[in-house]
Amino acid sequence: MKTSVDFETHLRAQNLADRTVTSYLWTVAYFSDHYDGVTKANLLAYAYTVSCGQRNRPS
Repeated sequence: MKTSVDFETHLRAQNLADRTVTSYLWTVAYFSDHYDGVTKANLLAYAYTVSCGQRNRPS
């Protein structure tokens, strides 16, 4: 599995805006902290959480 540094390097190599990179990194950290792994059930639960606005947004 790639590290967050590898992921950030990859995102920056894509010339994404700083806020986009920050948002992506925050989202991966949030998912990792709140779910045991990437499964269909966890992705659906996360999507439901996001659609209901039940998570804190990155600042």
